[in-house]
Amino acid sequence: LASRVGQRHARLLIDGRLPVANPRSKMEMTGDGRVDVEGTKRKVQNELAAAALQDLFQKITDKCYVKCIVKPGPKLDNNDQTCLAKCMDRYLDTMTVVSQTMAVRSQQASSME
Repeated sequence: LASRVGQRHARLLIDGRLPVANPRSKMEMTGDGRVDVEGTKRKVQNELAAAALQDLFQKITDKCYVKCIVKPGPKLDNNDQTCLAKCMDRYLDTMTVVSQTMAVRSQQASSME
């Protein structure tokens, strides 16, 4: 189910893949030993995006589980699977619409300045 959601909503991922956050990762360095500020910024942004995406999937999992799984058991029946798939699709579609609307409003606000 998660792979189905991941495939359908791949547009949410940066560069088509989920970057892995590593708290011990080193700063990007240039050939002459200086810190590559832009590379470090990109790495931090990717790690923040990964954390936000992980948080989003956890929220979806929690909300859809409560809504769809009436009687937990060793297997999901067809009704549970269908409910989970539809719940996750609706949640992600809603998040996409909200994100797009916020981006448009942000652009409109910055163009008015």
